[in-house]
Amino acid sequence: MADALERKFTTCTVHVVIDDVNDHAPVFERAYRRVQLAEDSSIGHELVRMTATDDDDGDNALISYMLLSRTSLFTIDRHTGTVRVAAPLDRETTAAHTLQVMAIDHGTPAKRCVHAVHSVPHEHNVQFNEYTTH
Repeated sequence: MADALERKFTTCTVHVVIDDVNDHAPVFERAYRRVQLAEDSSIGHELVRMTATDDDDGDNALISYMLLSRTSLFTIDRHTGTVRVAAPLDRETTAAHTLQVMAIDHGTPAKRCVHAVHSVPHEHNVQFNEYTTH
């Protein structure tokens, strides 16, 4: 009868994993930077490497880059953010270029940040000034 009154039980450890919510947008590393590019720069020449970070975790922190500006003169590597010369530059035809780069995370829903790159005419060079907008 003592066994019948004895309570029987078992234990189990429950491991709770809290998934990250995509609550942070990418942020570009620098708000302002000057880059000079010679008019005779070769195709493939690296103009600038855009770098953004995201305070989320996992896929929510993975970032891809896109050029929003329609141009055949420059390309961007979507994984590294490297902007390169894609065609010959001619300062006499176009002395200034404006590029918009978007950093977009892989979260659901995706969050993004746009970085505007404005050029200023410069003798024998194309000069870029950058600032970030959110």
